[in-house]
Amino acid sequence: MKNNVINTALCLILAALAWSCEKDPLHPYLKTKDGVYLTSQAYESPYVWGERGPVINFSHTQDEFQWFSIPIRVMGNLADYDREVAVVATPIINVDPDGYSNLSIEGVHWDTIFAVIPANEINGFILIRALKAGTGDPSDELSREVAIRIEIKENEHFDTKFDSYYDATDNETRNTLVREVRIVNVINAPCWWLVSCEGEGAKFAILHLGQYHAKKYAYLRQITGYPPIFWDRGTVLDPETGRWVVYSQDGVEFEGNHLPGYGARLRFALYEDIIAGKKIPRSCTDVSGLKELLEVNDVESYLDGLGLLED
Repeated sequence: MKNNVINTALCLILAALAWSCEKDPLHPYLKTKDGVYLTSQAYESPYVWGERGPVINFSHTQDEFQWFSIPIRVMGNLADYDREVAVVATPIINVDPDGYSNLSIEGVHWDTIFAVIPANEINGFILIRALKAGTGDPSDELSREVAIRIEIKENEHFDTKFDSYYDATDNETRNTLVREVRIVNVINAPCWWLVSCEGEGAKFAILHLGQYHAKKYAYLRQITGYPPIFWDRGTVLDPETGRWVVYSQDGVEFEGNHLPGYGARLRFALYEDIIAGKKIPRSCTDVSGLKELLEVNDVESYLDGLGLLED
């Protein structure tokens, strides 16, 4: 009798152990693998946060590529080794601010993406190497804004059961596995040169430089050696102080009262190219003072006759 009681007790204990080891379908987070997810939108990298995600912009840099990081975090335990996170990048159709529908191309707009949780860390990152594509001209399809969809996938280290959370602040459900990243290389016109942007103030720029045109702007940057961020009066992140500062080239900051001087540099550079028999952009024929230097009434017709204009 005593043996029967002991055997019965052992069976009950084994049954309880077996039951406790089963996965409870009502508790999906009781699992053997840790989870991983995208954290908040507070990116450490100095990129613009748009409505649909971060924008990697090449218009203010001469770099041919940029590394961009997206923070991720472990839901679970630390490990004493690096853990790779499975990430997939998918091109998606993006409608840019000008209404063009563009599709990103791997190897043209980006070429590397990987993710890792470092050893003994709970935070990690997704790294994307974005590439500078096209000429920067708004008419260049490769330069226009494109997008890629970044998605975390399950692998041997992590599962993806934590795929969303409710944001009470905005009363919305947030996806914790997917993020859209946009890449653009369009060099936009400086606001101070456009009546539609600056209003009456743009007339001062037009007086000295003529009407804005992308090729004229490219010519101006070429002869001065100053990049777009200089002319756009932009700001950059100082890597030493971590503060945003006004960009300057060779210690010079762009100011509106410098326009007469830049107009003169543009005018004389065009004149020297014409005398040397080099073609100039057609859009540059309205630069102030050029017809006086050439001693003609119609610069465009004159240079057309010489075959010195390019569209």
